[in-house]
Amino acid sequence: MASAANLSKQAQVASSKSSASSAAATNASNSGVMNAQKTAGVNIDLDKAVARNKALGYSRDLWKAIQQKVGLSGKDVDGYVGPTTTRAIAQKQPALGFTGKDVDGICGPKTLAALGLSKNSKPSSSGGSTSTPAPKTPAAPKVDVNAAKAWYAKKNYTRDCIKNIQRAVGFTNSKDIDGYIGPNTINKVAEWQAAHGLTPDGEFGSKSASVAGITLVSNKTSSGGSSGGSSGGSSGGSGGGGSVADKEIELFGRRLNRYSDTRNWCYSFTQPLNVKIRDNSGSEVSTKITVHKKLADRFTAIFNDIYAECPNFKFQKTSGGYYIGSTNYRNVGGTNKLSYHSYGVAVDINEQYNPMLSKSSKGDGHSDGDIRIRSTSHPVVKIFARHGFGWGGTYNDYMHFSYFNGW
Repeated sequence: MASAANLSKQAQVASSKSSASSAAATNASNSGVMNAQKTAGVNIDLDKAVARNKALGYSRDLWKAIQQKVGLSGKDVDGYVGPTTTRAIAQKQPALGFTGKDVDGICGPKTLAALGLSKNSKPSSSGGSTSTPAPKTPAAPKVDVNAAKAWYAKKNYTRDCIKNIQRAVGFTNSKDIDGYIGPNTINKVAEWQAAHGLTPDGEFGSKSASVAGITLVSNKTSSGGSSGGSSGGSSGGSGGGGSVADKEIELFGRRLNRYSDTRNWCYSFTQPLNVKIRDNSGSEVSTKITVHKKLADRFTAIFNDIYAECPNFKFQKTSGGYYIGSTNYRNVGGTNKLSYHSYGVAVDINEQYNPMLSKSSKGDGHSDGDIRIRSTSHPVVKIFARHGFGWGGTYNDYMHFSYFNGW
């Protein structure tokens, strides 16, 4: 299977920000819809947002803490929620990483966690911002990152859930609040747990959620993969929680049409990515692949994990001169259905040693080795699985790994 070649450069579309005039802001406020920021027009249904905030049932102390966190002071920190507090929440939400409809002025569980508060939070006596509780921060705990990764893989939290966790433990940068579990998030969770008197194992479970005041949500386990294969039959694959439909919508905003999606449309979601691997001599090299933008962090983590955990796994160059087959706009062999390689969600590795056999084949007589991959027990398969990817070996395509569990 070939890698991507000559991907067309994507046009960079700059989004302009309109500055609302004071008259427009006044008119919007009078009608219950306000422009919250001069440079980043934030429009909310003010009356509805105020009503929703009042219905949250928060204590007066908690509302004071919220008011302090969103930048209010003096007489505005009164513990009562109204238009002033709701506007301030809406103005603060973009800085917390919220976008689109999530910028609503409502201080629900996600916003509360992003502010570093819980339902038991109290206002600061000094008038500044506060978080609850405010214990002394101990030395950074030692965490078994690999054990924590495996734990999260079993929990299979949704991406939004992981974002809430990242906000709850103190991340504020949108690059850190990405909805993916990696060493940084695990260590940050452990530090937060230690500071809150919890076991600092980096595993954000029910006890941590109770302290943070957030709800944990897991993906539904997929009952099988999407159809594909050399004859268009079914192809399940291992790993990769969450239904294919959910994943397609997560990455592309709609279900894929694998019979008519165009090359330009498919490639508009991809980006080049350099990953670290060991070559045939065992030397560290950086090689370029092309993947879906929203999966770039996962692919980086996958190949970093392979490098760290599989010192004898060496990548072999193909006759085409590449180490890893990635994005390539083409059909599944023998069909008119687009391969998942067309969408940047699949890779092939060491194809000389991990071939694709016919669906009816009983194998090629080999078992797992440092480079050969023949079972779900192989460490490389386990690494891909804990990052949400399925392995093609269950349908005799030993080189193939896909986020959608199929061809």
